[in-house]
Amino acid sequence: MTTHSVTTKPTGCLLSPENTAAKLDCSIKYARRLMANGTLPKVKLGRRCVRTTAEAVDAFILRRTIGAKGGAV
Repeated sequence: MTTHSVTTKPTGCLLSPENTAAKLDCSIKYARRLMANGTLPKVKLGRRCVRTTAEAVDAFILRRTIGAKGGAV
């Protein structure tokens, strides 16, 4: 039996493009585009199955929030 070492420990849950779109209140197409262009990191579970982490979506919201510490001005 082979053991696999993991360099980073994933935390939180994974969101589908549909769940990501719901959380961002945007279209599914826009959520997929954010994953495709690398704005939101993606986790490939299969050939066509991609997810992103809830933490990545929260960080994206924080970066885009005007007036927030570390956000856009």
